[in-house]
This record gives sequence, C-alpha cells and structure tokens, in this order.
Amino acid sequence: MDFSEKLLTLRKAKDLTQEQLAEKTGVSRQSVSKWESGQATPELEKIIKLSVIFDVTTDYLLKSSEIDDLSVKTEILLTVMSGLSQLERDLISQRTKEGLASAKAKGRNGGRPSKQNEKPEMVMALYDSGMKIADIMRNTELSRSTVNRIVKNYNSRAETIIA
Repeated sequence: MDFSEKLLTLRKAKDLTQEQLAEKTGVSRQSVSKWESGQATPELEKIIKLSVIFDVTTDYLLKSSEIDDLSVKTEILLTVMSGLSQLERDLISQRTKEGLASAKAKGRNGGRPSKQNEKPEMVMALYDSGMKIADIMRNTELSRSTVNRIVKNYNSRAETIIA
C-alpha cells in the first residue's frame, strides 16, 4: 500500500471528508484529492500534521507496506532455512561419527591408506651408511622434510624396541 492508498484509508476510517481533512491540514480540498489520487505528494510539514491527525508515524505514512511485508516474510524464510541447514549439518556430523566408530570397532582405520614403497628402507640404508641428508634427497628425489620424517620415525621405533 502506497501513501495515497494509506491516506484514503485513514481518512475514511476517521469518517473525515476531504474538506474536513483539508481544514485540519491547512490546504485546499483539491490538494487532498491530489494526494489521495497519487498526483501529488504533501510537503514534510503536512506529512507531520497528517501523522498527528491520524495518530500514526511518518514512517507508516511514507514507507510502502509491501516492502515491510516482504522483509518480514523474507526474514521468516531465512530463519526456517537456517534451522534446516543446521539440522542437516548436525545429521551429517552424527552419521560421520557413527560411521567412524563402526569402522574402528571392525578394526579399520579411517583416512587415506599410506603409500607403500621401498624409499623408507632405501633412505635408512643410505643414512646408516653415513650419507648426508642432502645427498639422500638427491638420490631418492624426496624432500628434506620427508627424509627427516623417515629418519625420525626410524629412530623413535628403535628407541621403543630398546626400551
């Protein structure tokens, strides 16, 4: 509902004629008629007088109620969709945890299977022969961090067996 429709509805609800409203606002009857038909818009001072006469806010008079209705409906829709989205995330999380627990109970580990290759044995053979890490990297085409991790894992296993 736009300003002209609201003005007409409010005037009729108060049982006022266009002439009576014109007297109260200090304008001609033709001005009120133009306001109600949407041909003209009152000045700010007149809008304030109208809000006092009809006991409504200037926002109510000026803002389109379609926008207000739309924003309320949109907010409700977004709230519902947000709730459904959260429910779906919770279900996915719960099912994932149940699946991992079931796999663990069956003795399976989750995640990507480790890549089996002979490079750790080759790295340790070269390392034990006294070769430097930089040379091992060049010979095996492995990164420094990978070579260091292999050596560290080998040393920690050796310490566990000794202890």
